[in-house]
Amino acid sequence: MIRTLFAIFFVTSVAFGQDSTAKKNRELYLTFANFSPLNIHLKYKHQIGQRTYFKIGLVNLSASHIEYIPNSPQNYKNSDAFYSGGAEIGIEFRKVLTERFSLFHGPNLRYDYRTDIRIVSNPFVSNQKNVTEAHTGSIPYTVGVLFNLTPKLLLAVEVNPLISFTRLKSSSTAPAPNIAHTFNFSLDNRAGLLSFALRF
Repeated sequence: MIRTLFAIFFVTSVAFGQDSTAKKNRELYLTFANFSPLNIHLKYKHQIGQRTYFKIGLVNLSASHIEYIPNSPQNYKNSDAFYSGGAEIGIEFRKVLTERFSLFHGPNLRYDYRTDIRIVSNPFVSNQKNVTEAHTGSIPYTVGVLFNLTPKLLLAVEVNPLISFTRLKSSSTAPAPNIAHTFNFSLDNRAGLLSFALRF
């Protein structure tokens, strides 16, 4: 995966290195993928051609911890926690529609990692901790609309249809973990991802 990402960066630099523009824009994006629990993306985009941008970022940054306190002595205290994070690299193509609106689209490569942990405080059960790890490699294709609130402040809405492959590993105190593989086609967020950006 890392070699592939470096290869894309190198080819992009060579392909668009000769395409000069008067001013190379740089943009920082804060994207809200979900609000409960909070899931954010942080991305950097650098203009490499008249209508072409190189982008790189951190995606699916999220964490949560919940404890359940029983109200009956027959039940046991338990807790659920998870954390996730990933990295993405890609190319973006833009088409200016008006002074304020632009369309953008482009392919990406992404890697995500997520861990889910459940702990049950039951003194009569030996397997009190269950851990599930997910490693996901995917190829999202971004399609969105960019709105210039001001020359420096931007608002973007996008969807990301993707093809992904996930390796799941579930384990507890038992000696042998369970491993599964899944292949999937989906959207990051059917309602669209909302981003705020700063251009400099």
